[in-house]
Amino acid sequence: MANRDMLPDVVQLSPNITITWATPLGGYGHVADEQPLPYICMNGREMTPRFGGEEGPCETSVQTLPLPSGVLHSKLPIKDRIVNVSKRRVNIYWRNGFHSFVDNVRFWFIEQLRFRKVDNGFVGESSLVRFERLFSVDRTCCEIVVSDIIQAKLDMLFKDFHYAHCAELKGLEEDIKIRQDTKPTSEVTLYSSTGEGCLRYTSMDCLNLQKNQKLISTITYRLHNA
Repeated sequence: MANRDMLPDVVQLSPNITITWATPLGGYGHVADEQPLPYICMNGREMTPRFGGEEGPCETSVQTLPLPSGVLHSKLPIKDRIVNVSKRRVNIYWRNGFHSFVDNVRFWFIEQLRFRKVDNGFVGESSLVRFERLFSVDRTCCEIVVSDIIQAKLDMLFKDFHYAHCAELKGLEEDIKIRQDTKPTSEVTLYSSTGEGCLRYTSMDCLNLQKNQKLISTITYRLHNA
């Protein structure tokens, strides 16, 4: 029987609209398996990016996944690096374990947290931070809301921190409206198997995330012409 966390979540918003997302690292440690934001199909057309694809430095990589990350002011304690290497599913492949052990200043959530599926979303945790992403749907107005909560378990000091990611495809403005409650400050071009798009996110310099402090953000997708 398949592990529950390895199965993607599929929601039928209407007879013509399907929404799919997947718990991070629910696959086999490949970036190509990831779908942390909703993949929306309407009337047989792809409305949002699909993140699967071959791993590569400029195309599909952890840098292009819409999950938080940051650069720490100091290295992770050795005990945290050892525990993480042994626990995280991404380290099924030795190169991932080696990279995440050696590169101990860049704090990629997908590399440092252990994820599990929960009702309507997923949760990732480490000894330092907890991350929750929940998905809610409103069938009356064809709307999907994605809510993120980042909560520090201990004080964390980042040189820079990226969160509140939102990915869009080009040329679909009349069919789907995407609204972020946190104003994006950065944008990069996104290449996916569904075409070219953009990845927007909020970048914060010198973030002092104190114990129990929360960062909360939401994305709202509204579909038209369904």
